[in-house]
Amino acid sequence: MSVSFIIPCYNDHNFLDEAIESILQHTSGLFEILIIDDGSPNPIVTPFDKYPNVKVLRLPTNQGVSAARNMGIQSASGDYIVFCDSDDLIIDDVYTLVELAQDKYQSADLIFGLIGDENKDGPKKPLRSNVFSGGKSKRANLLSFSRFIYSRSFLISKGLQFTVGMKNCEDTLFIMRCAVSAAQIIRSNHIFYHYRTRQDSASNRLLSDQQLSDRFALLDGIIHLLKDLDRKAYYLKMLQTLRWDMYILYRAYLELNEENLDYYISNLCLRYQDCFALEGRLDFCVQNGLPWTDFHETCIDLLRQQDTQHLFSNLQQYFLKMEKG
Repeated sequence: MSVSFIIPCYNDHNFLDEAIESILQHTSGLFEILIIDDGSPNPIVTPFDKYPNVKVLRLPTNQGVSAARNMGIQSASGDYIVFCDSDDLIIDDVYTLVELAQDKYQSADLIFGLIGDENKDGPKKPLRSNVFSGGKSKRANLLSFSRFIYSRSFLISKGLQFTVGMKNCEDTLFIMRCAVSAAQIIRSNHIFYHYRTRQDSASNRLLSDQQLSDRFALLDGIIHLLKDLDRKAYYLKMLQTLRWDMYILYRAYLELNEENLDYYISNLCLRYQDCFALEGRLDFCVQNGLPWTDFHETCIDLLRQQDTQHLFSNLQQYFLKMEKG
């Protein structure tokens, strides 16, 4: 059994050596570290690339973190894969964690543990088989993809990859697809991943056109997953997300140009075409405990008609009234 650590990196690699050192320091058994240089203008160099189990692979051009991680999946030789950002740390022995999981459960598509924050981890507990006993999570966000250890054969056999082109939320969509496809997911109450918050990181930047677009793509992905699993859940999720989509569209109306507005409206029309055809939306929502008002019904009808003038007028009145309380 072996483990592959995949670290995508582009240009800013001030913390990369610390990430590599944390893996070398804490990991036993057979493992490799794959550093994926996402087409940096100045190729990434690290003193650790002299180690036989540390490899630097390069994409010819900058294609984004999704393409870098996908290259890592295809290039990895380990039985299990851990994705580590270049500014984060591995703080415990992933190899032993996987070994314990295999001893107790024979096989696992996914193993997930907890994530520690800088200066908030507390004392580390020894790795024993009882780390799989469950209990309440320290972190509520189960969709944080860094807390997962992935079976490589599972990812390859299911064709699971990150969506190239998405720069935000790509990890959330990836882990949701993995969770839906997995036959066995093993939970550990142990912290092995240390997340470091940086003010200039992608997750801390102001909302941009790209982020809005990626959130649309995430919602599309979630809806399609639900559609395959449960038609009732699919319609409920669509109607629940309508209000969020209307707020995004309202923000776009205030801040973006006409070309981007046309793109968002076209995107929404494609997403809600099934919802347009759903008869008895009000009764459906009432029966399933989902609030549904004249505002929502008006929005979906104006969207179906692509009547942007009245749609934006309706949105403006509604959200201005909400903002005033």
